[in-house]
Amino acid sequence: MFIDNITIIISIIVLLLTIASVVANPFFRSIKTKSTKDTTIELPPLTVVVLSQNNVEALDKHLPLIFSQDYAPGFEVVVVGEKGDLDLEAVLAKYADNKNLYATYIPKRSLFMSKPKLSASLGIKAAHNDWVIMLNASCAPASDKWLQTIAESIDSNTNLVIATPTIRMT
Repeated sequence: MFIDNITIIISIIVLLLTIASVVANPFFRSIKTKSTKDTTIELPPLTVVVLSQNNVEALDKHLPLIFSQDYAPGFEVVVVGEKGDLDLEAVLAKYADNKNLYATYIPKRSLFMSKPKLSASLGIKAAHNDWVIMLNASCAPASDKWLQTIAESIDSNTNLVIATPTIRMT
């Protein structure tokens, strides 16, 4: 006999495993589209963490664009910079009258972590809201509806929103 019983059984098992893996694989599932219901979604308050990273000129240029966002639930801006940077302190003093501006500083010498990682960590810790948006000082919102667009993607099942196309780099 050219094909014996063991070969047939192994072939059936491989076929069943193939079908099971196709059904279980998330890449073969259909993509769910958002329903276009007219339900109003309550938008959460946001925190925008701006990492200065020694780019004070860009920060000075882009902070007014961030503060001019049309976002009704409210937002705060946390600027993270290096401690002792006089240029950064001068820029922050210029916008000190804005009640939504907060600043936190990283030490000049970070022993166990790189400065960008430490900046991000301190900015997130300084946030008062559950949802945090991070951007570099060299990034600017493309419109005054930037925060609104990001927040519309947030619902109870959302853990992360990535929205880089709405930011312009300068």
